[in-house]
Amino acid sequence: MSADEIATRRDPIRLIMAGLVIWGLYVAVGVTGLGVQSSLFDPRKSLIVVVAVGLFLGLWGLALLAAKKRSAPAAHASRWSKPGITSLGLVLLGFVVWQVAIAAWQQATTRTVTILGWLAALSMLASLVAALIGLSDPQSRRGKLLGLITMAFVGLAITGFFARMSGAR
Repeated sequence: MSADEIATRRDPIRLIMAGLVIWGLYVAVGVTGLGVQSSLFDPRKSLIVVVAVGLFLGLWGLALLAAKKRSAPAAHASRWSKPGITSLGLVLLGFVVWQVAIAAWQQATTRTVTILGWLAALSMLASLVAALIGLSDPQSRRGKLLGLITMAFVGLAITGFFARMSGAR
């Protein structure tokens, strides 16, 4: 594809984005209540509209950049599954934080236990998401099956949690 063809493909997207900026500014001025009643005038309302339009355009722009990177030929594509490796690292981090939470629980510092428990749970949840992403990758890569190991660790953690809770009564 030549440079002229790429520029021609981008023009409609740029026009649509420019139209959305103009429309967002129009709506932002309209929601302030300017010219309707002085008691309804509130510039904070326009800030909400501007932030929403900016967020939408920003996310759209990021999606376009990601698609552009994906369509470019990968000269040095990694043979390792990054989500698989990430999932294993996160689940191991969750296990370590969970063990620290259990040690703190035995010393009865409830606030620390709550924070550490939530950090462990969030780490394990993030590891499950990364594991599912890694396992759903259609390309075969090294470390892809680390997602299965991650799921086994999370299952072990859930079983251990319920065993500890049933024994704590």
